Amino acid sequence: HLKSKTHTKRKAEFEEQNVRKKQRPLTASLQCNSTAQTEKVSVIQDFVKMCLEANIPLEKADHPAVRAFLARHVKNGGSIPKSDQLRRAYLPDGYENENQLLNSQDC
Repeated sequence: HLKSKTHTKRKAEFEEQNVRKKQRPLTASLQCNSTAQTEKVSVIQDFVKMCLEANIPLEKADHPAVRAFLARHVKNGGSIPKSDQLRRAYLPDGYENENQLLNSQDC
């Protein structure tokens, strides 16, 4: 059986698959995660900025229709947190950025 054509053919296919299926290095996995995390934070900051500039209350982000729209049509839109976390974590950053922008324009 070990010398049959079928066995040797399948053994070669199995060894070829094992060569192709190497585990990704930890650095590659971490780099992928950090890129996704950066994109997520960027989407959230842009969403908060858009809401502030358009005078849209952050509570509107909690509405089920808005959640469904973001998840369906915006890349990483499902990762936008609820309004209380937007206010606590991301609104101060937007406030500081706008303050610095206004101060630099006054000079």
